[in-house]
Amino acid sequence: MVLPKAALFPSVLIFLASSWLLLLLFLPSPASGGPHERRLLNDLLNNYVKESRPVSAHDKPVSVIFGLDLQQIIDLDEQNQERRSKGQKG
Repeated sequence: MVLPKAALFPSVLIFLASSWLLLLLFLPSPASGGPHERRLLNDLLNNYVKESRPVSAHDKPVSVIFGLDLQQIIDLDEQNQERRSKGQKG
């Protein structure tokens, strides 16, 4: 007996959805490092206050210096002075 295509669609959809669900449940997440990592993070961040800044003078700005190596200019819009580029931390 040949089933029409419309009858196969819901069963295929259910199969794909359940496969994705099982895959997501059994794959380890990148943030789950195990009990030792969780304990380390809890110990380090136990008394951390987000509102505080580790500076000697709270009313002064903090200078941040970083490097960036430009690898590729993807798009250049001279009229609006916008540039999209690709790079990496230098």
